[in-house]
Amino acid sequence: MKPTKTLAAMAATALTVTTLAACGSASDESNGGSEASGSSAGGAGGGGGNWKQQTSSSTAMLAALKRASDKKDPIVVALWRPHWAYDAYPVKDLKDPKGALGKAEDIRTVAHKGFPTKQPKVSAALKKFKMNDDQLASISSAVAVDHKDDPAAGVDAWLKKNPDFVKKTVGSAKLCDSSDPVKISVINSWAEGLAVTHLWKKILGDRGCTVEVKEYTEAGPLYIGLSKGSSDFYMDAWLPMTHADYWNKYKKDYVNIGTWYGNAKLTMAVPTYMDIDSIEDLPKVAKDVNNTITGIEPGAGLTKATNKAIKDYNLG
Repeated sequence: MKPTKTLAAMAATALTVTTLAACGSASDESNGGSEASGSSAGGAGGGGGNWKQQTSSSTAMLAALKRASDKKDPIVVALWRPHWAYDAYPVKDLKDPKGALGKAEDIRTVAHKGFPTKQPKVSAALKKFKMNDDQLASISSAVAVDHKDDPAAGVDAWLKKNPDFVKKTVGSAKLCDSSDPVKISVINSWAEGLAVTHLWKKILGDRGCTVEVKEYTEAGPLYIGLSKGSSDFYMDAWLPMTHADYWNKYKKDYVNIGTWYGNAKLTMAVPTYMDIDSIEDLPKVAKDVNNTITGIEPGAGLTKATNKAIKDYNLG
């Protein structure tokens, strides 16, 4: 994707920005991050094996990537597309010939089962919503980088540059006929979800709705809350693979509103100045990076997939 930001402008603020979405697994039941080893193989060494994934948070991973890029140090990170980091830093994906990280996925809006009946006009509008690569990259940059402390201002700035987007996408008719609030869940450190959530807060607010945004720091509690009806919908569900645990566990309580982006990918990435091109090449840089892949939240689906890659490529 090609966000309309220069590399220098984005990198200058990247240390503290919120991040694009990367997805949780059903083992993630607490509303908060923690540090944990990402694989059963512990310890670092000088050889090609004994690799581990160091987990913390999406923000911490991006901070480590920024520090390494600034110093031209080697680093291996668990990442995902779409993400503004690909334009902010000199970073490239490692090839995954074994397909350990999975294929491209959909990003869908998932609602509590009673929502389409309660708010049929909103549900119908959400079903029509779509974004392409450039649109998603640019609004994520506007919200997570340019206006990281004020998502609403980021949305307003993006809409000024894309004045016809909302009208073409959902029209201008009133969408809410009652005063009951529309409650949207979001992971507050995943910029992709944060961007579209605040875009829809603006869209719905301008069309007669009262909107509440319920923020979470991890995916597990969000999906549990959605299943119980504490929120109405969530716009950052990665399916059919990354969020499959949640969908399978709670699907009787959910309804799939629709896919609004169709090319989401989990990746493993390194700076372009590192002389490797595939996950199979990681043993060559084991000493350089202390046998460590820098990951995100311990309960994330990306973390689970990265652990699978460590196993599939015999790195553990």
